[in-house]
Amino acid sequence: MIKSNPNSLESIAPGLVLIIVGICLAIIWKEFFKREVLKKAPSLGER
Repeated sequence: MIKSNPNSLESIAPGLVLIIVGICLAIIWKEFFKREVLKKAPSLGER
């Protein structure tokens, strides 16, 4: 068993990094998806 101190930054940092990266990816993906949808929206609206 590895003893982990909940107050140490070393045990908290990896989780924070994963959360931050996840949020950034979600924002980037949403922006990219919006642009792709807007590009295709006019052709979809004409049908």
